[in-house]
Amino acid sequence: MTSSVISAQARDGAMARIVLGGNMLGTRLSTGESFALLDAFVESGGRTVDTAAVYSDWEPGAEPGASERTIGSWLRSRGMDALGVATKGGHPAAETPMTPRLDAAALRADVEQSLTRLGLEQLTSWFAHRDDPRRPVDDIVADIEQLREEGLIRSWGLCNWATHRLCRAVELRDAGHAPGFAATQAAMALVAPRPGALAADLQAADSDMLALHRRAALPLFAYSAQAKGYFDKVGRVAADDPTMVQYDTPANRAAAAVVSGIATTHSVTPTQAALAGLLAVDPLIRPIVGCSSTTRLRSVVAAAELTLTPDEQSTLRRIAATTASKE
Repeated sequence: MTSSVISAQARDGAMARIVLGGNMLGTRLSTGESFALLDAFVESGGRTVDTAAVYSDWEPGAEPGASERTIGSWLRSRGMDALGVATKGGHPAAETPMTPRLDAAALRADVEQSLTRLGLEQLTSWFAHRDDPRRPVDDIVADIEQLREEGLIRSWGLCNWATHRLCRAVELRDAGHAPGFAATQAAMALVAPRPGALAADLQAADSDMLALHRRAALPLFAYSAQAKGYFDKVGRVAADDPTMVQYDTPANRAAAAVVSGIATTHSVTPTQAALAGLLAVDPLIRPIVGCSSTTRLRSVVAAAELTLTPDEQSTLRRIAATTASKE
């Protein structure tokens, strides 16, 4: 593995909560680059990589399931317990993007496919990648629990599900009918996407969702945790930049100004300060970060190591609470 430049604080602290986004592994990153990134992430104290059955099938010429295959190869070369893997299935097919795939047969096919690609006998953490609002929550949960009871998955979660649907899953868990339900995934950063900016089948965490997670003591894997670089881009790129289109609002600009001030105080970038702030919001939040190189990973580690003052933490929690409020 790579030589360590990481402090003990990162190893034992926030880096254990940060999840490495795996959607570039084996495609935009070569096998060698992917292995180097995974090595560096583990050495920094990282414990979980997030992937999916469809990562990154959209890349031209990509082998289907390239991310899972690459992680599987890395696990075999480094030791199968070297890193926890959270993967996802049940995503609509590329040719029928609006047709849900959460029937029992599709769920089983995707789980078995992920096991083969990753070279595992059991998936430690598996998420339903999308919801199918036409199916009762009870039925979907029963189908996933069947896979757990067979030993194919150890625990499972729900990704991009609306809060009221998550509430029903929590009720089933608390009643003993969904003992494997252990986490969810949703978009979350210190700033919220503009209303309507996300695709219809994606979900951003709002105040109701956060309240549910706290009541249920349910970890939330937060994708787009760095708001696609919004904090570094605001005021520096054109209004039609994709990140600005998704995030730029008066409230978010005000939040970015506060984050920028905190970043200046600590001699870090605004994105680093924002990630540190997200970690301070709630210990249940597991930020998913995308890194295209070990250099980018070092930036994430620096954010994990950043020590905010109590006042700064309170300020950033208030920003998160405001931006997570329902429009």
